[in-house]
Amino acid sequence: MDVEKIRAVDTARLRRFLGEERAGGESNPEEFFADWAAREATVKASGKIGLARIARVQLSGGLSRVDNETWQLHFPQLASDYAACLATDVADVELQIQDLSESLMKYSAA
Repeated sequence: MDVEKIRAVDTARLRRFLGEERAGGESNPEEFFADWAAREATVKASGKIGLARIARVQLSGGLSRVDNETWQLHFPQLASDYAACLATDVADVELQIQDLSESLMKYSAA
């Protein structure tokens, strides 16, 4: 799983990893971070992390592929200013999202 805060994107730094075509986050940061979350979630699910591997991830619809492995992508809606993706080898996943922010606030205030 990967979660990213949607923000302005400095595409110049990303071009060396993603190439010119996929680094165009300036015009649509929401789409860029959904794509980035899918790539990072895929790399994490594969168990072989590394920033350079993110560029090798192939995305197509609700699937991703890296190192000859295919992953199902699920995009839960967390908050309007966040993009999230879960990559899994299970096609039919029921995600349960809980807001724990109030519980965490109580814990941190103690």
